Amino acid sequence: MKRKVNINRPPISSEEIAKTKDFAGLSKLANPANLPFYKSSWFAPAIAGISLVVALVAFEYISSKEETTNLATNQAEISKVIPTEIIKTKYDEDTPCINPPSDHLTINSSSYMVENSKGGVFTHPSGTTIEIPKNAFEKDGQSVQGEVEIQYKEFKDQIDILLSGIPMHYDSAGSNFVLESAGMVQIYGFQNNIPVDIKKGKAIKISFPTEDRSTRFNLYQLDTLANKWDYKGKPNLDVSENKIANEPFEVEDIAIMSDSNDYCFISTSTFEKEKDQLSNALQLVKEDIADLKANKPVVVNESKNKDRQFNLDIDKNEFPELSEFSEVVFEVLEEDENFHPEVYDVEWKNVLLKEKIPGEIYFLNLFGTSNELTLLVRPILNEKDQEKAKQLFTDYSNKLTQKIEEEIQLQKRLEEAKKRHQEEIKKIEDQRLLQEKKFQHQARQRKFKEVVVRSFEVTNFGSWNCDSPVKQPKGKTVDASFASLAGAPIVLASVYLIEKDKNAIFTYVESQFDNLKFNPKETNTLIGFTLDDQIAIFKPEQFSSINQKKHEFKMELKKAVDLSVDKLKKIILAR
Repeated sequence: MKRKVNINRPPISSEEIAKTKDFAGLSKLANPANLPFYKSSWFAPAIAGISLVVALVAFEYISSKEETTNLATNQAEISKVIPTEIIKTKYDEDTPCINPPSDHLTINSSSYMVENSKGGVFTHPSGTTIEIPKNAFEKDGQSVQGEVEIQYKEFKDQIDILLSGIPMHYDSAGSNFVLESAGMVQIYGFQNNIPVDIKKGKAIKISFPTEDRSTRFNLYQLDTLANKWDYKGKPNLDVSENKIANEPFEVEDIAIMSDSNDYCFISTSTFEKEKDQLSNALQLVKEDIADLKANKPVVVNESKNKDRQFNLDIDKNEFPELSEFSEVVFEVLEEDENFHPEVYDVEWKNVLLKEKIPGEIYFLNLFGTSNELTLLVRPILNEKDQEKAKQLFTDYSNKLTQKIEEEIQLQKRLEEAKKRHQEEIKKIEDQRLLQEKKFQHQARQRKFKEVVVRSFEVTNFGSWNCDSPVKQPKGKTVDASFASLAGAPIVLASVYLIEKDKNAIFTYVESQFDNLKFNPKETNTLIGFTLDDQIAIFKPEQFSSINQKKHEFKMELKKAVDLSVDKLKKIILAR
């Protein structure tokens, strides 16, 4: 915190002192008696009072002079002390655009001491190397003498980037992008807590290992005052080969791998044969069940009202389920309100019978000259045919039950065969992977170890980034509001969208909540930070529930103080 001391307090002028010498005003207080003024009763006290006023004014003047002198001296002393405090906050004051979202979850920096006259090379725990040349630092235009402390931070994944608070937006040709990072660093130099600068013509080389060989990444430096990334060209992508111990290659390993593959082939062939046999048998049983259901025999019904019956001459080829019986009448269901006794008085021109439930219920369509009527009827058999129908239905039920049981058993055997095959495949795959790792290790021993490194030169302290601009997500847009899982509203200043396979953070501030975009084809996670430093998380599987223009994101809340950076990464990035 900067201290402000006022040392410019003006001294009291002689005119201001003279204003206090109001002798005329004092004379008005005198006794009107005609005594000489120096003999009046008020003379002595008045003189004493005036002397006191003059003394006080003089004291104030002298004191102000001393205060001015002392404050000037104190300011000179303060200027020797304050820089340490200023330095601790210098980069915070100069970088208003960097705003970490959490007080408890922060990315810690590593400290490296380097003798300026010698330079040095340091290896960060991530494998990154920091190469510092001789006499690289200056302060106030003068070369630094002695040791310099290098403070270094590295941001590799989405959580690192999120917790850094570093803005990742990028404007180009009037279009808004977000920077997808291949590696971002923050580097500063200090001597005795006072910042130093990198000398003109000098540069610190930073090289970090990478698995991404893509050349699409550019190099940028953050301009913290303008809140924008400045393009600095492209980082170097180096592929080197480091020769390591040369051991003899074991030929039998290839034989083992070959045997495993052959076994896998044999196992697959056996399973395919078994699967085909079971599948064919299952298909035949399903066809038998379908045929049985299609030819379901008549359900034996007893007549409930003979006054609601019709004798019909039916085509038994059209209704095979009725072909076994000598006489069939159709009785209108009791619940059918379309029936009325006058139906028998009408001369119907045409009659049509259609199945509703074969063997149980039928539609009886009656067509007259100017009207038509549809009734629900069921077949009624005579006593002799009823006995026959009961036996047919019993045989049908037994066959259907048998076929259904056969279908269940075949399905179960097929699932067991699939499971057994998957277990065998997994066992074989585990063996293959083990042998392949051994094979690859020995292959590397015989050849060279390939190392891919992305490197760049830092000419100024600050934030540097290897990035590729990507467009904002698209596919679905919602008017968003936020609540806890219990439904209580959550106040969030910003939310951060993470796509699993993209090393970028898409930030939406409060004014953009009514236009929050995401790609439903991606694996998305939405994160926010509350004012009391709780983390609000909307999980990937919850995105499938978003089907309206307005959506309330019900988010799980976790206290930041109860988490570490690693724990948060396991929660978010392991999904």
